[in-house]
Amino acid sequence: MSDTLAAADRDDPFELLFADLPRQGPGSKAMTLAALAEIKDLPDTAVVLDLGCGTGGQTLVLAQALRQTVRAVDTSRPFLKRLEAKAKALKLGHYIDPYHGEMLSPPIAPESADLLWCEGAAYAVGFETALKTWWTYLKPGGWLAISECHWLSNKPPEAARAFWQASYPDMTVVEAGRQTAQRLGFTVDATLLLPKDAWLQDYYHPLEARISEIKPTASRELRDIIENLEREIHIFRQFGDSYGYAFHIFRRPLD
Repeated sequence: MSDTLAAADRDDPFELLFADLPRQGPGSKAMTLAALAEIKDLPDTAVVLDLGCGTGGQTLVLAQALRQTVRAVDTSRPFLKRLEAKAKALKLGHYIDPYHGEMLSPPIAPESADLLWCEGAAYAVGFETALKTWWTYLKPGGWLAISECHWLSNKPPEAARAFWQASYPDMTVVEAGRQTAQRLGFTVDATLLLPKDAWLQDYYHPLEARISEIKPTASRELRDIIENLEREIHIFRQFGDSYGYAFHIFRRPLD
């Protein structure tokens, strides 16, 4: 066991479970690149932040595609250490600027960001709260790329509704998310739906392998987390047509 994982084991069961995974939520390299393709006219010296970056699966894709510095923000030191190690191995270390801190308090001045990126993490602070806060850090004309879990049906199956009501009660339909952004002043440039592979192949399959590895010796606290995740995976396999992640591309208009 590495020093990072040993520290995670002592301090945070979530970090023990997720620190060695490529992603901490649904997503894929293809979807990161598809969302990035919707963003136009970034300057060569763009200020780019990945907020709630986790172990940086998407951070590395951004750095490689943009060939610019990406400031990676997360509250987990083990996750940031994983990102630094992967960036070094890929010879992208000079493009990654890790920052240990809260995603709602990025290490930049107001109205200074050209691009704020957030994959699968905004739910932790609330979608609307994230949009309101990050607006203030965007330059006029700056971009916000954010993936959010939404209902794809107005009448989801009861088992799915009950699970997500307990796990993420603020979940809305896709159009409501777009309308929230417009109400707050953003323009909506694109919305892309993540395919099921972005849940299964890129997130749930590695997660299930990790669960199998650590479940036999897991603490009671960690077993509780694992049981909830296993329930989540089961719900998705049964009812994944009724909800999913949407990748929104919003823009703060020019003044």
